[in-house]
Amino acid sequence: MWVEANRRVEATLGAAAAEKLRSLADDVASPDFLDAYVSGAKPPSSTESSEC
Repeated sequence: MWVEANRRVEATLGAAAAEKLRSLADDVASPDFLDAYVSGAKPPSSTESSEC
């Protein structure tokens, strides 16, 4: 089921946007993000960009 979900996300968003989404999800799921969230600090991120 997960493979099919990923295939549909890529078909809908395109490969580049789907990769950005997965990368952001990895960042949010990381222990560094949780530590930063709890402390109120900015977490280190591999997906930082000026796009919003």
